Amino acid sequence: MTHVTAPIILLAGAAALIIIIVCLYLLAYRAHANRALKNGGERPMAAPRTVLAVSAVAVLLCAAALGYAAGYKAAYDDFEGASSPAAEVPPMTLRDLSALPELFDAVLEHVRRDEAEYGSAELIDARAELTDLAFLNGGFSYFSFTLCYDSGGERITRSVDVNAAGAVFTERWTQEDGSTENSVPLETFRRLLAALDGVDWPEGGEVSAFQSMFGSVAQSPGGYVLSGGALLPSADASGEYRAVDFSSGGELMRIYIPIE
Repeated sequence: MTHVTAPIILLAGAAALIIIIVCLYLLAYRAHANRALKNGGERPMAAPRTVLAVSAVAVLLCAAALGYAAGYKAAYDDFEGASSPAAEVPPMTLRDLSALPELFDAVLEHVRRDEAEYGSAELIDARAELTDLAFLNGGFSYFSFTLCYDSGGERITRSVDVNAAGAVFTERWTQEDGSTENSVPLETFRRLLAALDGVDWPEGGEVSAFQSMFGSVAQSPGGYVLSGGALLPSADASGEYRAVDFSSGGELMRIYIPIE
């Protein structure tokens, strides 16, 4: 039963109930009136129009209460479905990021299932951009990234957010240029997530976060560069890179990702 047909069914049921009540009352009224005429003094029952009005009000009030209950349950079910955990979040802290690729794979599987509703679960020529990876007092808080891929002959962009409870929220849209400015191939993005566990990130404040920088940058000393599956100390090398900044308190460190 859909949310649209439920009120229609309730109204139709209420109308049918009113008709049944009035018909039954008319039969009883007719029998009572006949007895009153025979006895010549017995007080007749209430007029049918009075019963019609009273029964209509009573039935419509009941229908309204049932309709409210049905609408409340439907809204609650929608909310529960939207906020229920879609991905299992493994134990993860800023000091131990080894489970981050596992979380990414679980969320990506959720995206594929959702994409299947549009016709295909394949994410063709997929690229990803890290929007935000945040930690509160060293514990995992939330993970946000943006995907762009081909699906059903269209270039799709999808923002993905997962919180510490495992609830996944996505927004999907189509555009002619679905690539994001700071995106990298999906496999490179996964290697970046895995490589984050190889660095002793400082906890200099209550909130620590990794965030993408807009556009491309030149590599400079003092940060890390993604090389293969590891983060190596950066140098003053030529070329342009995508960049992810790590900030915690007053400390700032930059991660350089070769443009592919």
